[in-house]
Amino acid sequence: MKGPRTYSEQLGDFVAGLTHEAIPAEVLQKARLHILDAIGLALAGCGTEWARAAMGVAEALGGPPESRAMGTRLKFPAPNAALVNGVSVHGLDFDDTYIPGQVHVSSFVVPAVLAMAEAKGASGREALAAAVAGYEASCRIARASFDNSTGRNEFLNRGFHTAGILGTLGAAAIAARIMKVDADTTATALGIAVSQSSGILQTQLEGTWTKTLHPGWGAHGGIIACYLAQKGFKAPRQIFEGELGFFRSYLGAGNYDLDALTRALGEKWEMLDISFKLYPAGHGTHFFLESALRLQKEHNLKPDDIAEVRCTVSPFRVHAHFEPRDQKYTPPNGYIARFGLPYLLAVRLLREDVGLDAFTDESIRDPKTLELASKVSYVVDPKADLSENKGHVVIRTKDSRTYENKQTVIPGTPELPATREQIERRFRLNGKDVLPPERLEAIIRGVNELEKLDNVGELVELTAP
Repeated sequence: MKGPRTYSEQLGDFVAGLTHEAIPAEVLQKARLHILDAIGLALAGCGTEWARAAMGVAEALGGPPESRAMGTRLKFPAPNAALVNGVSVHGLDFDDTYIPGQVHVSSFVVPAVLAMAEAKGASGREALAAAVAGYEASCRIARASFDNSTGRNEFLNRGFHTAGILGTLGAAAIAARIMKVDADTTATALGIAVSQSSGILQTQLEGTWTKTLHPGWGAHGGIIACYLAQKGFKAPRQIFEGELGFFRSYLGAGNYDLDALTRALGEKWEMLDISFKLYPAGHGTHFFLESALRLQKEHNLKPDDIAEVRCTVSPFRVHAHFEPRDQKYTPPNGYIARFGLPYLLAVRLLREDVGLDAFTDESIRDPKTLELASKVSYVVDPKADLSENKGHVVIRTKDSRTYENKQTVIPGTPELPATREQIERRFRLNGKDVLPPERLEAIIRGVNELEKLDNVGELVELTAP
């Protein structure tokens, strides 16, 4: 007699059994918004150096033209298209974040959904159900990595990039749902995907490109895992709770909450807690940006009045956002600038808006911005965890006035949710350099009416210039 269902088998049951009709309307609406947002980010990111490099590799690998690299006229096999699109979506660091688990979910969910839906001729209803399945599986695995006893997200504390670590699992669930495999095959796909989970954050300390690769590689790996499972490839089932399983191997004994994987599964929808990013920079910096702007507005502070901007940060944020000094205070390129809190705070206080134009070569070399960035300092709170969501800022003026604020809520989060109008406006801005306005409006209509599509490929085709 078989024992109780393992956690991967329970997730397999959920993914295989999830129907469009079973998903609440508010969850479906949120999924549509995240899909639209990610398409816009793919359009904005497809011309970056790192995305072009990934496309070059995909072209060299060849294979059947199943799925489109969004924003281009290129098509690749579905796993390779998912890889390229994942790099494009995440490359500008403008993609959404599930803050309870510190993971950029849409960066691998949407590339996997659209690549597989186009390759398999899936309908909009099927694609939406697959997207929600992927979001829920990914968010729950991410939440399980949050140690309630210490208040720490152990993946990040140990140097792992959650979008890469969890991307394979979320994409495997999506591929399984679109391919309509049964629950046991879905569990097998998860069992294969867990061995492909990877991604370390040393790249962020050195200002290199591999962070942009992690979600795309996760989307690619999850699809491959499902292909293998469908062909009968065998994989372990106790991948989460096992002695040598996912959590114990990555995080160490006891630094996780296994019950979070299935607690109120299908009743409590984790994807409702995914936050949109309103600035193209590391999400942890947003709390400091909001805090500084609030002080500036409340006290009518002019940039020339400021003598010092001091941030209280965790030890991790020193490395992520202040060091090495020559990169975070005077960033050598626009990508590194997205993580340099001194530069970002200077932009925020000078311009108020922190948009894509803040990361051009001209912007990152602006003398006035760099001068204000040099006035940003930090103190370390050794008890603060990197996943603490707050921005503690003190501004001291040249005439010795001091103002302090701790920001714990930022726009785009469930506490201050983004509206559909905001996301549509952001989509238009992100896509305007790639597609004409009428095409962008057609994509917005297509996503808003996704359930009416018999073939999602019709929507993806609209992203071709």
